[in-house]
Amino acid sequence: MFVWLLLPVLVKVLVFYTQALEVIEKNPSAKILAIYPLKALGYQQEEKWEQAFLRSGKALKVGRIDGTVPSNLRKQIINNSNVIVVTPDVIHSWFLVNLDKVFIQRFFRNLDLMVIDEVHVYRGVFGSNAAFLYRRIHLACQKLKLSTSNPIQVLCASATVNSPEEFLYQLTGLDFIIVDQEYETSPKHPIDVFLLDSGDDSEPFSRIADFINRISADPNNKSITFVDNRKAVEQIATITDRLDNRIFPYRSGYESEDRKNIQDQLTNGKINGVISTSALEMGIDIGHLNIGILFGVPSSQTSFMQRIGRIGRHQAGFVFIINDRSIRSERIFQNPQNIFNIPPADTALYLDNEFIQYIHALCLVGLNGAPEAQAINLDDLGLSEVSFPDGFLNLCEKVKNSMEPQHLKNLNSNNNEIPQQTFPLRDIEKQFKIELHEGRDITPLGEMTKSQQMREAYPGAVYYHMKRPYRVTAIEQHRIRLRNEAHYSTRPILQIMPYPNLGDGLIQGKCYTNTFVLECNLDVYENIFGYYERRGSADEIAVHYPNNYYARRTYSRRIVTTGVLIGRGPLSQISSAQNIEAIANIFFNVFLTNIPFEPQDLNYCIGSFTALNNGGIFDTGERYLCIYDKTYGSLRLTSRLMFQEVLLASINSALDWLDTAEYVYTKDGEQVFIDQEIIDFFINLRGEVLAPETEIQRNSQDGNNALNQQIVPILALNQKIKIINEDQDYIIDWVYPQVVSGVSTILYDLKVEGSDETLAGIPQSSLVLTENHTLTQYDLVRSRIL
Repeated sequence: MFVWLLLPVLVKVLVFYTQALEVIEKNPSAKILAIYPLKALGYQQEEKWEQAFLRSGKALKVGRIDGTVPSNLRKQIINNSNVIVVTPDVIHSWFLVNLDKVFIQRFFRNLDLMVIDEVHVYRGVFGSNAAFLYRRIHLACQKLKLSTSNPIQVLCASATVNSPEEFLYQLTGLDFIIVDQEYETSPKHPIDVFLLDSGDDSEPFSRIADFINRISADPNNKSITFVDNRKAVEQIATITDRLDNRIFPYRSGYESEDRKNIQDQLTNGKINGVISTSALEMGIDIGHLNIGILFGVPSSQTSFMQRIGRIGRHQAGFVFIINDRSIRSERIFQNPQNIFNIPPADTALYLDNEFIQYIHALCLVGLNGAPEAQAINLDDLGLSEVSFPDGFLNLCEKVKNSMEPQHLKNLNSNNNEIPQQTFPLRDIEKQFKIELHEGRDITPLGEMTKSQQMREAYPGAVYYHMKRPYRVTAIEQHRIRLRNEAHYSTRPILQIMPYPNLGDGLIQGKCYTNTFVLECNLDVYENIFGYYERRGSADEIAVHYPNNYYARRTYSRRIVTTGVLIGRGPLSQISSAQNIEAIANIFFNVFLTNIPFEPQDLNYCIGSFTALNNGGIFDTGERYLCIYDKTYGSLRLTSRLMFQEVLLASINSALDWLDTAEYVYTKDGEQVFIDQEIIDFFINLRGEVLAPETEIQRNSQDGNNALNQQIVPILALNQKIKIINEDQDYIIDWVYPQVVSGVSTILYDLKVEGSDETLAGIPQSSLVLTENHTLTQYDLVRSRIL
């Protein structure tokens, strides 16, 4: 039995508890797995399960296992508990890794009920990884429960999402019964919602910090402020600290002890308030809160209702929505009645991402996926009652026989690592550990993803943690080294360089009159050349690499992904790159208002075509705008723009916003004033998109085609190499072309051997080649290694 509950909080938890009691009544040896997506939520729900069993009069035990629980205590918790509260992460990194242990096998054999709460958060990379995890759990149960007559039951609960049946089938590979309820029955007190617009764009963080402190001056007020940016959470909390040190920041990446301490104090009313990312919007019951502050309109109705749902649980409350000047907020402030008509979260999963598939293939059948690989035979996958995405079983066979493609092997370059512990569920790339070094003392300060590290903790950055500033002094083997610093602030000098593949990387394309809209594979290079630093009230200064914290010219990240390019048509009439970037920014934001993906999962940039990547469609030098997936390997979120109705909705939303807008910001924070050229672009684009479309077919590869191959020899990847006049050994990490004035140069990205330090953009002429080096070929037209 597989049931999805779309019910009020009080009702859904009663269903959880009563179903658990029924399962244990039928089978006293039964185990129940209660899965919550955040440690903070699991910590609180453990107590609620205990209270429920106490009221039932049953002597049942509840245990909790997450990353904070020492490994030597886990066996006892599993053996002694009827219900075990976990996060999905610990199932991935510990339960399944220990499938050779008798007590773990006994646990899965007796697992009769699995509760998955807050299912609506399973989207993007986390959701796509979790989809494979839940299939792996089911395989383990299927394998170990053959001798029992008790099939596993699954209960899921969530806030409102689009197409719940389809989404849950994607997430678990199982068909569910949907149980819904029209009316909210949980106890609730009235909430008044106010939209606040100061009309002042200067120092927004100082203004919101001042507002929080004014509210906290009344000892009866307990507030929670939601901000969508981790760095902004720290900055606002630091400013509030100047007047009131009982306001705390809360976000992902903290050490478990810090998170637990803040949550306990907040729940017990010992602090005046908290400033949080979405980390506290799910399910956590904090009864003392009577003030909610939202800095900006949330990206979806789901998130909006979750956030204001923290208020009014035990007393009347107020919610203040502050205009953060984003396009999403401006559109709501133009028509406040639409605040309750924001679309629900789009639960986007993309199970065809080959990098995600490869990670879970390694877990199931890879040599270092043992003992999970030993416990589950590859033949069992084809016989499973859960469905697997197309191509996954074939990839598992290739991994088993060490025949997977080289670009996938590169993801697992260290074969000695255990994939379940190397690759986290919440990202495809490896996590960075953060450490404060004070003499010989090393203090752990949490962790972050590569994407977060590029925004917050690049070399030389001032990184804030629990309102304290630190300087990033080094990045070594997925460890970020910090020292104490004064209250300065930094932001990266960032350049985004897209390399689209319109050859065999063209996924689909459409032509509307003269406008081309193309979805394709692309490489995106995020290059940091240094940072802007501000000290007190002094003017911001630019600090370039190399410097004391980084010895190379650029600090880079390469993303292999997909995106949608828009070119020619009205875009060819735009006079400046600044206006094109402004148009791209508007497009990006209005797309997210209509299809509410998480903003951090997407990005935008602009570029110019070269003779090597124009696909025989564009002229060399023609400019384009691009909206792309930030997930390595892509979730193809931007493919929605290929639907005419979505494209038109985005254009119409842009024109609605432009009716009153005066300016838009660039990535560097500069204001671009809205002129008639920008408005005319969207007017003319709408006219073209309303015309009949023409499909653009991927060009064939015959000799008469404009995409005829241009092949050059290159050094193969993963070889040791030296730079002329240097003794340092490097590893060839990637290769790509650069075209200047029609002349192509092959450039290499090199990694320092045994380190995560990257040296980007080194021409082949600067490398020391020997007869021992292996050469391969590069297709300049399709931007790929042959």
